[in-house]
Amino acid sequence: MGSGGMTAELSGVPRPVLQTVFGRALGRRIWQQSRGCRPLGSEPITTCAVADAEIVAGMIEYLGSRAGETLSRRGRQAKAIGLRIVYADGVARIDRIRLARPTNEGQELTAAAMSLFGRSGDRGVAVELVDLTVTSVQTECVTQRADGLQHAMASALGAQA
Repeated sequence: MGSGGMTAELSGVPRPVLQTVFGRALGRRIWQQSRGCRPLGSEPITTCAVADAEIVAGMIEYLGSRAGETLSRRGRQAKAIGLRIVYADGVARIDRIRLARPTNEGQELTAAAMSLFGRSGDRGVAVELVDLTVTSVQTECVTQRADGLQHAMASALGAQA
């Protein structure tokens, strides 16, 4: 892989955006490395080096978190997750996994996606695209079901009186 790897692709991205997507520490390290590892303040220059795998993991974490937020907002839960990684040499790796139980928790989605990423191994080729997909189902509203049951029980008790 060429010098700079994925950080060169991110060189024009503002630091606050990188920190939003990758977290404060990794976002700052990516920003510094894309600008030649100039340390900020008294920060040692050795903390700047960022591996492409760290960037891909950061992308997956961000996507998992966003997927969880979107599913929650729409009243849905993921029952399966897919991860597609496209490499600079044109090779695409697609893996899917059925989740043990439906969820809309970003951390659970991220963990499942990271396990898929772990399967792909290090190819030594730059990653061009990370795509996370979920197959989802409608979330059942438990409170409505409980209200309906309580109403039915109250009706039954009223009929007995």
